[in-house]
Amino acid sequence: MRIIKLLKPRFLLSVLRSLYFKLLYGHRLQINPFQVFLDQGVRINIGNNGSIKFSSKNGRIFIGRGCDLGASQGGIIEIESGVFLNKGCTVEARDHVFIGANTMFGPNVGVFDNDHGFEQNGVAYSAQQHKCRPIHISSNVWIGAGSFVVKGTHIGNSTVIGANSLVSRHLEECSLYTGNPVKLVRKL
Repeated sequence: MRIIKLLKPRFLLSVLRSLYFKLLYGHRLQINPFQVFLDQGVRINIGNNGSIKFSSKNGRIFIGRGCDLGASQGGIIEIESGVFLNKGCTVEARDHVFIGANTMFGPNVGVFDNDHGFEQNGVAYSAQQHKCRPIHISSNVWIGAGSFVVKGTHIGNSTVIGANSLVSRHLEECSLYTGNPVKLVRKL
């Protein structure tokens, strides 16, 4: 039954996408093409000593249509087993982004461990140094559609983030948060 499922065109195309990215990036991309599903339009960009690691030993990983994964300037993205990224999600690392097992992202979630500096008056923002701090998203987290997780964030296990939230700090485990910026709604 499992072999028949893997022979369906969408799974074969996913395997081909994975193999293409593996050939393109070599040792900087750790991926098992049979355990990581890359939907149509997924873009992976690894530059300047960056790396992406999919740890799918204990379950499949699903990366939805049109998602962007980028690691540059030595940045590392680690994605554990059972992770589900819905369509249109973006994960960018110049430092380190960790996404724990069985975490789910709604559509259009953004995770950015860096942003441009803007303190130097008279210097173009694009020419200023990036400010980077790692992001740690623990296991069994659900991040609602349209939410943004920014540099320096730590989200505890079994936490739920409501849709369209801005997450920019340490969040306790087993809790529900929502808002811009996020506020604790209640413990779960």
